[in-house]
Amino acid sequence: MRGLDKNITQLVPYDATWEEYFENDRAELESILTNMDVEIHHIGSTAIVGMPAKPVLGILVVTKNCSHAHHVADELLKHGKQFNIKWHYRAAEITGRINFMKVDDSGNSLAHIIIVPKGTKEYNERIYFHKFITEHPEWAARYREHKLELANKYPNDRKAYKAEKKAFCDMIHKMSYPLYNVSDDLTEGNQLDLITLGYSPEKKG
Repeated sequence: MRGLDKNITQLVPYDATWEEYFENDRAELESILTNMDVEIHHIGSTAIVGMPAKPVLGILVVTKNCSHAHHVADELLKHGKQFNIKWHYRAAEITGRINFMKVDDSGNSLAHIIIVPKGTKEYNERIYFHKFITEHPEWAARYREHKLELANKYPNDRKAYKAEKKAFCDMIHKMSYPLYNVSDDLTEGNQLDLITLGYSPEKKG
C-alpha cells in the first residue's frame, strides 16, 4: 500500500515494497537533479524494517549548504511536475528545510521530500534518529508501540499525532547525539531561512 489523504493518520504494517518505491523515486529525483551533487536518503518509518507507518515515503535530499539547497529547490520547481512533485507551501513557515510532496492524481500524499543542508539541525535529527532506532531494537519496539497508541488516539488529526510524537523523537535525539558525537549546539546561522531564500506561500510552483 502507498498513498494517504493528508488529513488522515493511518498506520499500516511494514511493506518491503516501500524500498522499491523509494528506489524509483530516487531515480526520478536524480534525473531532475543531474550534476547537482546531492545525497538522497530514505528516512522516516517507511525506511525502518518492521515499523508500522503511514504509507507515505520520507525522502531526504541533502545539499552542501543553504545556497545549494535553494538551487536544488528551484530545479524541483521547474521540472518536478512531470513526476507530480510539488512545493509543499503549507510548511513554508518551518525554517531549516524546504518541503515538497509527491502526490497521486487524486492529491493523496505519496512521498514527503525534504531538502536540507548537511550538518544542520534538521539534517542531524533525521539521519541520527534513523541510525539510533535501527541500531537499538529495544527502542524501535518502544517507538512502534508509541506510534500505534497515538494513531488510535488521533485517527483524523495528523497534526495532533505529529505534535505528541515529537516528544518521543526529541528524547531519541538527546540520546543519539552524544552516542554519535554530534553537536546539538547549532546557531541560527546554520539554519535554512526560507524567507531569505525567497520561498513564501505565494510561490506555490
